Amino acid sequence: MCFLHFNSPKSPCHPDRKPPMKVKLFAAAAVVAVCVLASQAHATTIDFEDVATPLGGGQFAYLTTQYGLTWTGIYDDYSVVVSPDTSIYFSGTAPAHSGKNFAWSGGSTEFTIEGAAFTLNSLWMRTPWATAPLQVKGFKNGVELYSASMSISGTYEQKIFNFVGVDKVTFYGNNSGNLIFDDMVINEVAAVPEPATYGMLLAGLGLVGAAGRRRRR
Repeated sequence: MCFLHFNSPKSPCHPDRKPPMKVKLFAAAAVVAVCVLASQAHATTIDFEDVATPLGGGQFAYLTTQYGLTWTGIYDDYSVVVSPDTSIYFSGTAPAHSGKNFAWSGGSTEFTIEGAAFTLNSLWMRTPWATAPLQVKGFKNGVELYSASMSISGTYEQKIFNFVGVDKVTFYGNNSGNLIFDDMVINEVAAVPEPATYGMLLAGLGLVGAAGRRRRR
């Protein structure tokens, strides 16, 4: 307890008394550990606003390897496209959820995104008009880890997935005409640290403990 002799210089609660070295070392080690863990993932929202689209009524640009992902579909690399809401595609239906650009499946009912390990958190989706079923699957090294079935309509709805640590996600909308989407939230999962990294962290914690034992002697 710290209510006796608060103003005594020998009191552990005296305002001028510096914290023990082991406390400072432990705090430093804790900060390093938190930084290591926090660096493993970084969330970003893909809104397609930085994709340049050509002028003209049929405005679109292909998505191929943007945002660290590979975008494909039934037309291979010419499957997923980005258009501004001023284009002739889906005109009069406010095709962009936010900003001016939106992405769509280029005349098909499916598309795929692939990359290094990532987490698909969510995205906003709709069809051009009618309600249709949607099947979304997440894979890692060819193994299916996640599967979600839902419906999408002609109005944007946020779809939550939280597919963690996948390297491929497939979208298939039966009788949807096109899949229109925007504001995709992705967590880019960094590579798992090498064992040596964990070894250095454990060694640092060991030094903290050793320093604390020396001070007690």
